Amino acid sequence: MSYDVTIVMPMYGHSDFADLAVRSMIRHSVSTPSLCIVVEPVNTASDEEWLRDVLRVWPWKLRVLRNEKRLGYYASVNRGVRQCETQYAIVFTTDQVAAPQWDQRLLEHMARRRFVTGRLIESGANLIADGNIWRNFGFTPHQFDEHAFVRYCGSVRVKKVLDVPRHYIPMAFHVEDFVQAGLFIEGRDSDKVSTYREDFHFVLRCYDNGYEFVEVQQPLTYHFQSGSRKGRYRWGWINALYPFGLKYIHRMLTGYVSLYDALNERGAQARVSAVSPRLNRQRINAEQA
Repeated sequence: MSYDVTIVMPMYGHSDFADLAVRSMIRHSVSTPSLCIVVEPVNTASDEEWLRDVLRVWPWKLRVLRNEKRLGYYASVNRGVRQCETQYAIVFTTDQVAAPQWDQRLLEHMARRRFVTGRLIESGANLIADGNIWRNFGFTPHQFDEHAFVRYCGSVRVKKVLDVPRHYIPMAFHVEDFVQAGLFIEGRDSDKVSTYREDFHFVLRCYDNGYEFVEVQQPLTYHFQSGSRKGRYRWGWINALYPFGLKYIHRMLTGYVSLYDALNERGAQARVSAVSPRLNRQRINAEQA
């Protein structure tokens, strides 16, 4: 089945990550998606060379947008979505790898006023946190074992759909819905601000306006921890302490997030977990009535 869809992918240098992400989408996409890369002004000469190469590698429509100044992740996504000429869009990041049929399994659950997210996994001993697994398919793109990852995806049989979103990348939606929902909040996104917090506030704002979120357990996408601050620590016992508050203490000590941001993020996450099942049940009851 063909879908009219654009993949929006902000890029902050690190072409080794971006190259693996793009090649995984080429190999594992069922549709023929357009690709919109929104480039922040932090690229090196090798990154620019890669951008020239990807124009030859990507088999479908591709567009590269360049930000004159650094806008941040959320503003870059907003800019990419505004430029979409397709019915649907999927937000993807450069430090992830797509699994087989990843796009079809997201888009087959699409409907108007619904956002569909996939399940993101990463290696680590923290089995309490959503998405962490004992398996390690590579800490960096050069270590990535794609064959092992694909075999693992084939062994995962869970295909249920959750009404409580836990991950927001990849995320598929109708372009008009994203625009009408007000887009992501801009202006507060920088290296010192928690990206997760804005995700939760966006979800809450969508719920307030009658939108629905669901998470599809398949497809999986693999996240490289080396692409994040947490990735400095490869030891599982550090990851295992994250749910108990070390995540926020660590990020405050490193200047990554303030106490206000940490508490605000935690509160927003709790509100999403509490409000989303209730609102979805109300929507289902209204439709059945």
